[in-house]
Amino acid sequence: MERCERRTIVWSCLLLVLAFHGVHSLSCLMCNSLMKGKWEACPDQQQYHAMVCRSSTHFCLKIDGNQTVLNNTAQGSTITNTIGIQRNCGTSYNMKLLNIAEPVVTGCKSVDVKAAPLTARPNADGSFPQYYFKGQVCVCSADNCNGE
Repeated sequence: MERCERRTIVWSCLLLVLAFHGVHSLSCLMCNSLMKGKWEACPDQQQYHAMVCRSSTHFCLKIDGNQTVLNNTAQGSTITNTIGIQRNCGTSYNMKLLNIAEPVVTGCKSVDVKAAPLTARPNADGSFPQYYFKGQVCVCSADNCNGE
């Protein structure tokens, strides 16, 4: 009976190890300003930090170029323009917004996005700001790989 209990304990431990083996959330560098809801360039190391991404995120992004958000509402129009490097987790939303198609290939490529709706930021009237980007997007898949 004691041998049976020991075997059960060993198998239980082995199953736990196997269950947690490979469970790893990717860590990417992220601009500090994004934590405040702002899109600002973060070229210098003191302007970004490591952040654990959602478990469904498998890529990090480094975006270098000109980003513009045009928001037309009943109260008027606003334009937000950011030029320079930004860093973030490569969520499926971000990848789709930047026209990074499946299957995702790591590396850098030129991207030109025109009037993509920012569906994650709806206006009170149900409309969406429009996102424009022209520049280079680098996609990588290791922890904090979007720093260089």
